[in-house]
Amino acid sequence: MSEEQQPESTTNANQQLQLMSREEFKRFVKDVRENRIFVSAMIPPEQIESVMPMVFMPLALGALSEASPDFIKSIGVVWEYYSEAVPMGINGYPMFMSCRFMHKLDWERAVSAVSALEMSDSALMDEAFDGGG
Repeated sequence: MSEEQQPESTTNANQQLQLMSREEFKRFVKDVRENRIFVSAMIPPEQIESVMPMVFMPLALGALSEASPDFIKSIGVVWEYYSEAVPMGINGYPMFMSCRFMHKLDWERAVSAVSALEMSDSALMDEAFDGGG
C-alpha cells in the first residue's frame, strides 16, 4: 500500500473514527520507523495548543468544528506523511495542508509495536556485534 492508498481521515458530525485494518496498521508502523510520518506526539506537550494548528493547517481552519465530542475523544494522534508537507515550516516543524486522525487504541498499539521492534533491533545488533549472529 503506497502513501496515496492510506485512507484520509475526514470528519462530519455523525462520523466515528475507525480503527485501522491490519495492513494499514503495519504500513503505519513501518512508515513511522522509516521516518516517513510526522505525528502530533512529536510536538512537546507544552507546545501542542499553540503549534499543532500551525503544523496541521486543517485544524486551524476548523476541520474538527463539526466533529462529535466522541469523535474528538477517540483521536490518539494527528498525523501525515512528510511527503505531504508544504515547502515552508513553522518553528522547526513541518506544515501540512492535510492531516489524518488515528484512533487512540491504534496509537497505543503503534507505540507498543514501534517500541518492541526497536528493542528487537537493538538486541539483534548486540548479538551481531558480540559475534553471535
